[in-house]
Amino acid sequence: MIVGVPFIGLLGVSAVIAYAYGRLGIPATPPPLQTTQVVDAEGRSLGSFHAAIDRTVIPFADMPKHLRDAVLAAEDSGFYDHAGIDPIAIVRAAIVDIRSGTAAQGGSTITQQLVKNVYAGHYETDPETGERVYVPPSRTVVQKVREALLAVKLEQELSKNQILARYLNTIYFGHGAYGVQAAAQTYWQKDASKLTVLQAATLAAAIQSPSRFDPVDNPADARVRRNWVLDRMVATDALDAAEAEDLKARRVKTDPIPDGELYPPTL
Repeated sequence: MIVGVPFIGLLGVSAVIAYAYGRLGIPATPPPLQTTQVVDAEGRSLGSFHAAIDRTVIPFADMPKHLRDAVLAAEDSGFYDHAGIDPIAIVRAAIVDIRSGTAAQGGSTITQQLVKNVYAGHYETDPETGERVYVPPSRTVVQKVREALLAVKLEQELSKNQILARYLNTIYFGHGAYGVQAAAQTYWQKDASKLTVLQAATLAAAIQSPSRFDPVDNPADARVRRNWVLDRMVATDALDAAEAEDLKARRVKTDPIPDGELYPPTL
């Protein structure tokens, strides 16, 4: 009885999860809201019109390797090895959730974060703009199980590079900037493809808490977290230790777009 009852219970739970996975489909999503760029006949920028949020989707090829390495080191170093979820992290998070009586503990992979930010919620029409906006899902245990199953399913439909590209075009970096291109423009007035290693680490640092680690408003906290990201890059063999030490000694520098130009259209 001691051995059999828990085993039968485990089989029952596994059967329910397998059934749910089989019936689960990746929800259809509208194209991501983007900033409209206006250029002249020579391709020179004349200005831009922001949608409900500031985002410019760029291809994976325009995301430099050191930017990808920084984000992976900070958020999901095993991204290219797992199948969408990290079982050990899930168990660890579940134990904390049970002890605290909440479902707030993390443990999400990049794929799970993408699912939560794009696929697991629902879309509503903004009565003021008429645009479809995303409403994130509730943070319940059942919802987190659903997100884990969706993450595994998404890994079967998209390549790792496609998932990472969608994630980097979606995630919020603070100051109204969604995606790495908008963040690079917001904080340094440059394209994401031109970001330095130090700037890439600064953006990766902001993902966990965009307001707390905002390099413009909170440079001291941003530096602490940025230096942690640089150490993580060394640990994942993405950065030389000597170079990391040199970069960690530098202060946080930004060249932000003036506040009045962050949100309203520039034309």
